[in-house]
Amino acid sequence: MNLILKFRERVSVLSYALVQELEQLLGVIRQTFRAEHNDDGTHTDVTAMSVTTESVAAETLVAAQNVTAGASASAGLVRLVRGTAVNTGYVEFRTPAGVRQGYIGWGASGLNVYLENSADLVVQDGAVRLVEMVAPSNGPANTGRLFCRDNGAGKTQLCVIFGSGAIQVVATEP
Repeated sequence: MNLILKFRERVSVLSYALVQELEQLLGVIRQTFRAEHNDDGTHTDVTAMSVTTESVAAETLVAAQNVTAGASASAGLVRLVRGTAVNTGYVEFRTPAGVRQGYIGWGASGLNVYLENSADLVVQDGAVRLVEMVAPSNGPANTGRLFCRDNGAGKTQLCVIFGSGAIQVVATEP
């Protein structure tokens, strides 16, 4: 964006001080515009030390530090913690007192959910609910995957499939 004082000669006839004031104003506008725009008028990256807003809409949001949402004396918070060259980033959950209850992050074997400080994983009314499904694929060696399936007679079976592919029925609906 090329801002110029188009009628400088006409304004200078009225007042040299007015021309100086307008030039100074244009300088401030140019400086402010360049902070957020490239020479062609497109937006540059925006860097903010602190942002308070009801919502953020962005195609991509890159944070130089952690991002915290919902922190107050009466509500817990969710924080996106930036990763490093050694550790991946994660999402953590804290109580209103700031005590971390758990986090979700990448581990050596994939996405992991970690619970801390006696945190409960409540899916529905304090219980984990499993819906009948076709047996999932087996996981890597030394793992097991818990699931429910229909036994073919209309009864639900609680099963585990091991890394070897073997399925063990833990219990069958009476």
